[in-house]
This record gives sequence, C-alpha cells and structure tokens, in this order.
Amino acid sequence: MRALKAILTAAGNLKRIMIDDKEDVVCLRALMDVNIPKFTVNDVPLFSSITSDLFPSTKLPKIDYGKLRESFISYCISKKLQPEEGFLSKCIQLYDTVNVRHGLMVVGAAFSGKSKVT
Repeated sequence: MRALKAILTAAGNLKRIMIDDKEDVVCLRALMDVNIPKFTVNDVPLFSSITSDLFPSTKLPKIDYGKLRESFISYCISKKLQPEEGFLSKCIQLYDTVNVRHGLMVVGAAFSGKSKVT
C-alpha cells in the first residue's frame, strides 16, 4: 500500500504541474519517478519493457530541471567533484524520491557517492 500511495502522491503532484498533458503521460511519469530510483541497473530494462506494454503509444516528454541541475553542477564544482551525467541523474532521482516519500535510505558500495548525493 505504501508503494501505491507514493505513486498516487507523485501523480497528484505531477498533475498540478503538467496541466495540459494527458493522464496516461502523468501516470507513466509517476510510475517512472517513483520506481526507477529503487531498481538496479539490470531491473530498469525489464521495468521499461513492462511499462511500454502497459502504455504502448505513450512517449514521455523530457523534464527540464534547469535551475536544479545548474545548482547540482555548481555544488559539484565547489566541492571539487566531477559533475558527470550518472551522478547528476542520481541526484535528480533522489530529489524526486524525497518529494513523494516520508523517509528513504541510500545504500550502495563504499566510495560510490552516497554521502555526496545526499
């Protein structure tokens, strides 16, 4: 039930932002935003395959994180980190996750960037 609540919360937040988009786009975006950060690299293609079967003709528009992305890059530069695409993507996924969940845990191998993302 918690997973369903997170998806519904995300869909509600997105619907307020994406006023002109169809509901299938909003639902697919909510499913992606809530679930992709939890999956391993091997699980993402399987999940994408399942969602493409459920939403066959739906194409997601690219989200413009403009100022948020610029803030991440400037923070990386100030801390002498390399603002690589994978790292920035994980920062954005963490941001999206925090917006729909009450608590979370960041796990991973030593020196994988957990403390720098948070």
